Amino acid sequence: VRDGGRGTPASRGRLRLASTLIVTEVALALVLLVGSGLLIRSFVALLSVDPGFVPERRAMVQVFLWDLYPRPELRSSFLREVLDRMAAVPGVKLAGAVSAMPFAAANIGVQTPIRFEGRPAPGPGESPNVYTTVATDGYFETIGVALRRGRTFAASDNASGAPVAVISESLARHYFPDEDPIGKRIAVSFDGNRSREIVGIVADVRHDGLQAAPREEMYMPHAQFPFGSMTIVVRAAGDPEPLLPALQRAVWAVNRNQAIYAATTLDALVLSSLRERRFNLALIGSFATLALVLAAVGVYGLISYSTSRRSGEFGVRLALGASGRQIVAAAMRDGVRSAVIGTALGLAASYGLTRSMATMLFGVKPTDPLTFASLALVMLVVAALASYLPARRAQRVDPVAALRGDG
Repeated sequence: VRDGGRGTPASRGRLRLASTLIVTEVALALVLLVGSGLLIRSFVALLSVDPGFVPERRAMVQVFLWDLYPRPELRSSFLREVLDRMAAVPGVKLAGAVSAMPFAAANIGVQTPIRFEGRPAPGPGESPNVYTTVATDGYFETIGVALRRGRTFAASDNASGAPVAVISESLARHYFPDEDPIGKRIAVSFDGNRSREIVGIVADVRHDGLQAAPREEMYMPHAQFPFGSMTIVVRAAGDPEPLLPALQRAVWAVNRNQAIYAATTLDALVLSSLRERRFNLALIGSFATLALVLAAVGVYGLISYSTSRRSGEFGVRLALGASGRQIVAAAMRDGVRSAVIGTALGLAASYGLTRSMATMLFGVKPTDPLTFASLALVMLVVAALASYLPARRAQRVDPVAALRGDG
């Protein structure tokens, strides 16, 4: 048998070089696989987060009223008429407006000191800050923000009505941990420190994306504080996108000179907030898939070459009574060994490199053991399959031909 069935020194050198390349390819493929796996798990975790509102079947139109309506009563009147017109659009079920639209590019977030009546006045610079948002009656019902206690705004909460406020759950937990906030009075500097009675508590809203924590928030009725930067939201009976032109016409029917800053669906807003994560996932996922295919092709080629060089060895083994299964296992050995070494190196590299992905992840650790273990198993299974396919040819070697040197 020529060279013990192992080939010439040159061929053995080529085998060692090929094995080294396969180890590198497997290690690199596993690093990319782990990275994409972590991003996939993070993306799935994000999609399961409750934003605090219902984006389905909702649309928005954003307007800024300061220039055309410098007086508060004019802003209030304009917005009321637009809301009535939008509510009358066929296919619209509810309409409301808010100053800080969750997920919107121009999310007007006003953070201001807050004061609680009946409590000691804080020292200089010690006043707690909360986000102050202006909303119309019907806004919470339109966008689907859940009411936890009390009530939301009503039409009676107008300029001549008693000053009222609605607060978020997180604000209630923070500042009223052992008491019922309903009926308590608060004031914010944004509103001239006017005392307002808390009449309701609503669910927290994630304004800055699914990954962002909800913010402590106090809402005031628009009729009592006619803010000029408002986003009108409608709840549709079906797909809201076809309604967007009619919603814009409702604005221009009141004032043809009113500019519209944005008009879109809330589903589109949520998807837009995930654009960067989707891009990163697609990019790393594409590289991981390519690397996995190249590693599999490399293992396949390695075993094909090794099998062709060891035909004499396999012929002797078959002649001595070795089973086909034993021959296949022997042929696969080089590929599986390279895959195991590459997987071990890939796991070690992944453990160090994925720590740099911490800011890109949500709800999963950079060293998540389930992701590491499952993708290492995938890598080994793919390598074993790529080794098995060419290794099957080894059991079909003709022992007589191989011993004569024809194999």
